[in-house]
Amino acid sequence: MDSNGFVRIPGTCVLRAIDNVERHRNEVSPFSDVSQIPETSATTWLIDSYWGQVYDDVPLQPYAIYGKTEDLPPFSGDELEDLGYLRVPFRRIPRRMVKSSAELESFVAGVRSADPDLELLFRGQPQEYYLKRTPAANLFLYGEESVREPSLLTSASRRSNPLERVLPEWCALLQFFFLKHYCDVEDFAPPNQLREYMESRQNCCEGRGLWLFALSLAQHYGLPSSGLDVTDRLDVATFFALMQYQVIGPSISVYKRVSDESMLPVIYLMSTYRRQQLNYDMYRPKGFPVGRPDRQHARFLHTSWGFNRNDCARRIFFALYLDPKGDFCIPSVSELFPSEDQDRFGKFLADVKTAPLPAGLRKTLDDYRSVMGN
Repeated sequence: MDSNGFVRIPGTCVLRAIDNVERHRNEVSPFSDVSQIPETSATTWLIDSYWGQVYDDVPLQPYAIYGKTEDLPPFSGDELEDLGYLRVPFRRIPRRMVKSSAELESFVAGVRSADPDLELLFRGQPQEYYLKRTPAANLFLYGEESVREPSLLTSASRRSNPLERVLPEWCALLQFFFLKHYCDVEDFAPPNQLREYMESRQNCCEGRGLWLFALSLAQHYGLPSSGLDVTDRLDVATFFALMQYQVIGPSISVYKRVSDESMLPVIYLMSTYRRQQLNYDMYRPKGFPVGRPDRQHARFLHTSWGFNRNDCARRIFFALYLDPKGDFCIPSVSELFPSEDQDRFGKFLADVKTAPLPAGLRKTLDDYRSVMGN
């Protein structure tokens, strides 16, 4: 992979599902300089590893294959932008500043009223990150030397120890917790309820639900995976936009209010296909203790891996930027991050970090930290 995120592979290669590329080769926007792209007999394919687009290898000339921003036709919401646009392939994303919770809630209510069937998800970040491309690459893709391509690269794609490498061990650890927790539940649960809990746990452990639940649970507790945290609660996203995560020790972290005005906190409004998200509640066995994911109304997006590392960013359709000095109401840290005496699974992770474990799993668990509340 080069510094622009492009990968060149022989055209004779068989692309697999695990490579996660778009199904159409040489997909080009009608709002590009299509006529300028030369015919080629190249035997090499060019893959944009951020978005999974596959092309016959051509020189990086200013073709704007993803469409020129200024030429793209107006879309619903474009008239509301006041900070320009973000760019993703074949589409632009309006940007807007908001200065209070009231303004934020009013805007989102307007979006909901326009399409009652739209399932809105939110992601809050204390600052925005962009993909790093050279001017030549931006001209090739967008027809401009400088664009804002939002970066939502997952923790697994940015680190050398993704959870998937130790997923069997992680699932075994989770099943150990199941045994411990549900044995304790037997002491106080009524017989009918206990039977329901045990059946739910068994169904989770015997089907694919265990793997899916294990992935989402790990992500929601800060372990590196190929997923992305989002929520269906606007106030939760506002918290994660205005509060910055800080590590203060090997096992402890805190959240502090954003004070650097240059960071420009952002909330992404997102909409995904149901198959691209994992609703934690759907796979959570009955009787599993309440913890961080429940408090945060967490959802898990799982589309970004292989040569399509930034696919989650395609699901953004509006970006709202929060004035750090604005009037925003957010939950407290302790509301979203229960203390370990209230979070049984979090307490289990803290304890098991000191136990003898396989090296890969131990390294993965190093990313779990307790969050000090206020």
